[in-house]
Amino acid sequence: MTADFPPLIALEEHYLSADFLDSEAYLKMYGPHMALNSALSQQLGDLSGGRITDMDANDISMQVISHAPGLHSLEQCKAANNQAYEAVKANPHRLAALAVLPAQMDADFNDENMSSGAIFSLSTSTWGWHSGVAMHIIKLFSAGVFDRFPNLKIVLGHFGEMIPFMLDRIDLFCRRWKKSGRMFKDVWSKNMWITTSGVWSIDPLAMILRNTSIDRIMFSIDYPFAPNKNGKLWMQSLIASDLVDEEGTKKIAFKNAEVLLVIKVT
Repeated sequence: MTADFPPLIALEEHYLSADFLDSEAYLKMYGPHMALNSALSQQLGDLSGGRITDMDANDISMQVISHAPGLHSLEQCKAANNQAYEAVKANPHRLAALAVLPAQMDADFNDENMSSGAIFSLSTSTWGWHSGVAMHIIKLFSAGVFDRFPNLKIVLGHFGEMIPFMLDRIDLFCRRWKKSGRMFKDVWSKNMWITTSGVWSIDPLAMILRNTSIDRIMFSIDYPFAPNKNGKLWMQSLIASDLVDEEGTKKIAFKNAEVLLVIKVT
C-alpha cells in the first residue's frame, strides 16, 4: 500500500456456511456462478488463509462478511452466524461480520424464449436483484416503517440499487399519496447508505454525488462474485479522476464504514 493509497474496508463481501456449501440447494442456486468461476466454492467457504492472502495482494485492509443468499431456516442462520463469529475471532483486525436472518426467497423468473443464462442474469445480478431491492425499500417507506423507526439504518449495494437515478421521481410521486410523515428524500438522506460494489466505472459515482452525501457512500467489492483486484483498480481510478478530494476518497475507502459500523482499521 503506497502513501497515497488509503486503507480499504470492503463491506459487501460474502461467504457460505459449510452446511450450505455441501447441499443440493447450493448447486442449484449457484451453478451459473460456478460456471464463471471454478474457484467459487473454495472462496466462499474460506474464511481464513486464502481469503486473507487475496486481501493482502489487493490492499484490502478489512472485509465485513455476510452470508450470501440461500438460507431459509433459523437453525441454518444460527449455524452460519456461529461460523462467521469464529472467523472474526480468529482474525479480528481483518474480518468483521453481519448476521444473517431467515428470509423468503423470491419466486423464480422464467421465459421459454430466453436462454437459461439470460434468465439467470436478468432475474439476478444484471437487473432483477437491483430492481427488487429498490422496490422493497419503497414498500418499506410506503408502509411507514421509517416514520415508526426514524433511526433505522439500511445499506444498499451496487450504488444504491437504482434508487439514486430515480430519486427525484420517486420522491415526487410518493408525495401524491403520502400526506404526512417523512418524505422519501428525507429518508434517503438520513437512513440510507450505499456501497460501490460490483460496478467498475466511476461514472455512476459522478451522478450520485449530485444527490447523495459523500458521507453515505462506502467502498465494497462483492467478493468472491467479483475479484478483489477489481476493487483496487476502481479505487485507483477514483484517485486518478480527481472526482473527489483526498478526504472524500478516505471517506469512501474506509472512514464512512468505520463510523457506521463502529469498526476500526488498524
